[in-house]
Amino acid sequence: MNSSRAPADEVFVVRFWREQQNSEDDFLWRAQVRCVTGRDRHIADGVEAVFALIRARLEVASVAGRRETHDD
Repeated sequence: MNSSRAPADEVFVVRFWREQQNSEDDFLWRAQVRCVTGRDRHIADGVEAVFALIRARLEVASVAGRRETHDD
């Protein structure tokens, strides 16, 4: 029997901060990415890395959701 249930939502909490590098004027964005749904945490260097982590997590969830709907 094939049920039509919606896949679970992915919920993220992202905390950004700036850290000073070697020189006084050189700052780097860092972030903690917490996936509330999966209870995992990551620290990322740079804004692009943050969204790469989120994108990877969403892609994994998307594949798992498609498998789940085909298995029913």
